[in-house]
Order: sequence, then C-alpha cells, then structure tokens
Amino acid sequence: MPLPVLKDLIESLKSVSKLIQKRDPQPTASVIIKLRQAFPSLEFHRAHLTDKTSEGLLVIFPYQWFLLAGAAVPLYKALIEYREKAVEAGGANYVLLIEGAKTAPIDPHFKVSIETLLGNNSEEVEKVETFLTKYDTWGGEKNIKRSSDFYVSPILNSIGLLAASSGYVVDLCKKLADNPSVLATLDPYFAFEEENHELLGNLTRDFVDSLKGCGFYGEEC
Repeated sequence: MPLPVLKDLIESLKSVSKLIQKRDPQPTASVIIKLRQAFPSLEFHRAHLTDKTSEGLLVIFPYQWFLLAGAAVPLYKALIEYREKAVEAGGANYVLLIEGAKTAPIDPHFKVSIETLLGNNSEEVEKVETFLTKYDTWGGEKNIKRSSDFYVSPILNSIGLLAASSGYVVDLCKKLADNPSVLATLDPYFAFEEENHELLGNLTRDFVDSLKGCGFYGEEC
C-alpha cells in the first residue's frame, strides 16, 4: 500500500483544524461516554476537561483539544509509518544514518536499502528520501531518530497551537491512535471531504442536551 502523502495530510489537518477552532464544536453524549470508557483518568466538566500528567501536573483543556487530537491521528500514524520505513532500511546503524541524512547526502548503502525495501518504486523512494532530508516539507524540527517526540512539531504547527501546554494534544492524539473503537466514534466529525464539514456545526447545537444525561446537571450517564 502506498505511503500517504504527508503534504496532503498536513493541508487537510490545517483546514479541518480551522473549522474546529472557529465553530468550537463539542462532542455528543455518545462520544462522551466512549471517551470516559477509554480514558478514565479524564474528568469531564461543563466547558472543559481535566487530566493529570505523569508528573502529577494538572492539565485543563477545552473539548476542542480532543477534537483536534482526533483530527491529527492520520498525520501522526503517517509520520510513524515513514519513520518505521527509515529505521527498517537503516538496520543496526539506523540512528547514525537517519541523523546524517538531515544534514548531508543520504549514505549510498542506506539509499540502496531504502530502494530495496520499497521494491524500487521511485515514487515511494522519493517520499521517504524527502522525509529524511527535507524536514521543512513536513514541518519537522527534531531529528526523526528521536522516536518519542519527532512528530510533535508538525502536529502542533498544523493545528495552530503553540502554547506550552498544547503539547498535551499530541498525547491525546497518541491515545486515540491506540484506541480505534473510540477513534471510530469520532471519525464522522473529522472527515476531510468538504461536504462533511457541516457535521462540525451540528455538534454545538446538540451539546447542551447531551450534557443533561452525562452528569453535568446532577445526572449520571
């Protein structure tokens, strides 16, 4: 299966993120129930959610952030897939080979390994080589040898969040990527086709009624 085009995913994420931020949509009751089941550490309040980091710090964020995180899942998965290809092609020396490719021509042996891995498909090879050598094309800042955070900058830049605490959106994104059943519940709200964008507007209208059944007015789901 062809690798996704990162530029297209980034442009789609930017477009959907602007709509989410402009309309301030909120999840419906069924979505909230799913989120509660998947993320029991989250506390749901009328206008925001709270959670605690592994360091015990309190994070307060709007429902928008959860929706932005869901919208970012396709880009997050694609970035991981690209890195996995580079690591596989690099073998035991992948750290040095990946690090070197950012500032110098790709090692000839590394290049051959990439071509072999991708079946000498020139289009796919070009995608991976561009990923390795032209970080500006996908918004990368940290070297992709760093498996734990190389994807943070492109995600936050694409959704337009720069505050220090906004990195938590990426944590939510990773959790959603690992919980496909919850992500499936959110999928309709993040469809990239233009004709589906009106779904974002429907969320706000339904939100007040949905809260009545989810503990915000003294009732429990």
